[in-house]
Amino acid sequence: MPFPYEVMLAICELVYWSADGRRLLLPISQVNTSIREVALEVLWNELPSAEPLLHLLPEDVIERHLERDGKWSYSYIGTPLPSDLEQFYTRAPRIRAIISHEHSLRYDAVDAFKNILDYHSSISNAPFLLHLAHLQLSNNSDPLLEFIPSLIHMGLETLVLPYRSSLSSSIISRVLQILPPLRNIVYVEFGEEAHDFVHHIHLMPSLRSLTIPLLEPAVMQAVFSHPHLLDLTVVVYMEVHVLDADMSFHHAFRSFSIIFTRSFLFGGVDEETLNTAITILRALRVPCQQLSVTSSLHVGGDVLGELIEALAGQDICSIELARSLSRLTHLTVDTDSFTPHNSVPLGANFLRPLYSFTLTHIDFGCFNMCHLDDDALLAVANAMPQIESLILGTSRYWPTPPRASL
Repeated sequence: MPFPYEVMLAICELVYWSADGRRLLLPISQVNTSIREVALEVLWNELPSAEPLLHLLPEDVIERHLERDGKWSYSYIGTPLPSDLEQFYTRAPRIRAIISHEHSLRYDAVDAFKNILDYHSSISNAPFLLHLAHLQLSNNSDPLLEFIPSLIHMGLETLVLPYRSSLSSSIISRVLQILPPLRNIVYVEFGEEAHDFVHHIHLMPSLRSLTIPLLEPAVMQAVFSHPHLLDLTVVVYMEVHVLDADMSFHHAFRSFSIIFTRSFLFGGVDEETLNTAITILRALRVPCQQLSVTSSLHVGGDVLGELIEALAGQDICSIELARSLSRLTHLTVDTDSFTPHNSVPLGANFLRPLYSFTLTHIDFGCFNMCHLDDDALLAVANAMPQIESLILGTSRYWPTPPRASL
């Protein structure tokens, strides 16, 4: 008696999301026809690149060679017949997501992909990937970026573009042209294109999560006024132009994140990234439940202490900031860089300024040294009985263990 579809789907998904799951799922797909269909559905649901699509056409249309480095090379041979696309049109509707962490299309595959895309457009008005809902690219030189405007359709819900891509403007123009029901957009481009996009987000009522560069307060007001936005991330690159502004908010955000990024050619904001974060927080005073700051450079525990004090300080700027964070439950500070072993440690009572907040989760996992002892831990437990997780120093090497016996 065959397993119910739901059971087989759960098994195949469990295998797929395990280590090396894609390779392990292939032999399972050969057991019988019913299992094969379920396994193929899982395998094609999320692709790491667009190249598997090129394997759905016959060799006399796209010639393929497995190179010594384990990667495929492609050559477009000739125009396909309608019958040559039968397997493509069988598999393509299964694709729900393309999530690439490198190049999702090799340069020698561009010609083949373009010709197949053009041929499809010549015979059909339907989207090339009918059920594609999640499209995420990470490399700003990815050849697939050229074809993204042709992949955008009314079923797309998530669009994640690499930072500062020269082709992003044409992609966003296409988004604004057809206005798919996007729920999540990552678009970090600087200049008039970013300003124009932000001024049009009121046309996207389905938007729930947004990542954009930090822009002038007058431009950011359009973001703060969006009636349905829940999660906002601003990316800080190079200079910071933030002036005190009387911002108004339609509602409190679920999360607000600040990410500092650097350029190998031009550097970034400077080593005082958390001080810059304080300036941004005080200027914008974004009401949120979850606050996250990611620094491009490691900073010491003394600088983190300054940030914590600024969140709950007694000067007028800190009081107004604390008022905007009155509903704060999650606080995270992270860094993209390696934590040096000789950084300034966190003080024993560095959390004391946070006692006035109703925090349930604190994550300082990138700070690998502190003087937190049993007495300090007991004080935290008594002052913050609602705390559910406190993460310190778990993501970096810790040369000197803390003095807490737990």
